[in-house]
Amino acid sequence: MASFLDAKLYTGNFRPVELTEYVKIGDQIWELNTSAKTEDELLYKQRLCCFPYTREQKQLDTDMIGGLVGEVVPDHACIVFCPTRRNCETLAELICQILPRTITKIKRKEKVSLYRAVVEEGGAKFVQR
Repeated sequence: MASFLDAKLYTGNFRPVELTEYVKIGDQIWELNTSAKTEDELLYKQRLCCFPYTREQKQLDTDMIGGLVGEVVPDHACIVFCPTRRNCETLAELICQILPRTITKIKRKEKVSLYRAVVEEGGAKFVQR
């Protein structure tokens, strides 16, 4: 990519916040041991997904992605990667259906200020709600 952009490549291992990776298998969450010496040590600290799904939500979100996001948000940031734009849009809609509506009231003033700043810069169309 650097040669395509005619740019210099910079790499580094510094992380201001330690990255922890997890693997979800069924309804179990395993932490990835990046310093594992054998395959048996690769996964540890098993726990169960603990988001309180309704029956309808479980049918809607069979992979429990919305619940995983709900365990993190709003106290911490969360990034979900998807393979395609359409998949990302569909998953975002699903997460909005799973998370409680009260989450939209958290930091409401800050969100409105940020949105208005984006609109003023010409990056979004203002929608009054």
